[in-house]
Amino acid sequence: MIIDPAKNYTATMVTSHGTLEIVLDALAPPVTVNSFVYLARFHYYDALSSPHHSGLRAPGGDPGGTGAETGLPLR
Repeated sequence: MIIDPAKNYTATMVTSHGTLEIVLDALAPPVTVNSFVYLARFHYYDALSSPHHSGLRAPGGDPGGTGAETGLPLR
């Protein structure tokens, strides 16, 4: 693993409606956070677009906790 589960990790998401800072919990799902950090360090997510949805919901994440909703591998 490239992460240190004892450290804090954040991700910054820039949208047309503002910037979000997301706290990544490296203790609970360390393999998932490790995968995200690894891909981010290689700029995998740079300039990645997301489909536009009207309303207050923003697409993304895994609300069911199954890993099936993200479209990205957990490892």
